[in-house]
Amino acid sequence: MIGSRAAAWPRRYVVVLIASLIVGCGTYSAVRYSPMAETVAMLRQHRNTPVNVGHFTMRNPRGASIDCRMAGPVQTPDDEPIEDFVRKALVAELVMAEVYSQAAPVTLTGSLEEFDFSSMKGHWRMTLVLTSSNGRHLTSTEDYDYGGHFIGDVACRQTAHAMTPAVQNLVRKTVQHPDFAGLLAPVP
Repeated sequence: MIGSRAAAWPRRYVVVLIASLIVGCGTYSAVRYSPMAETVAMLRQHRNTPVNVGHFTMRNPRGASIDCRMAGPVQTPDDEPIEDFVRKALVAELVMAEVYSQAAPVTLTGSLEEFDFSSMKGHWRMTLVLTSSNGRHLTSTEDYDYGGHFIGDVACRQTAHAMTPAVQNLVRKTVQHPDFAGLLAPVP
């Protein structure tokens, strides 16, 4: 009798494990974006050179979400396209720093060349090319590590929670880039 119970335990464990990997089937939303004090402080250096932000695109458009294993999609908080989420993140930082103006002589546009994750490794990779209407551009990349997990539901939840901090870091790196100030310069 004890032997049959002992043999049943591993099967039950395997069934529960498989069910938890497959049955997750939910949607994992990132948290809303909020500006970072460090980024706002860096941007305030540019108060005398206002800038507008135009359209953002994505090399491989994915809409508002990216599938995460078989557990469900990781999506933006308001179910908006990913490129709009990143655009609004930059705008939020510029507004908070009092640098954003729709009437500015210079407009920045963006292209997300990479925006993907590995929920097993716990890693986001994002690359943004920011282009100014003055003809200059810069490229910034964020490699953001967080806790990956074997179980799909847990990993996808962690991935969604890490999306916004990864975007915050991407925006901060963009603003810290040595060529950022050149993007704001008016056309000669």
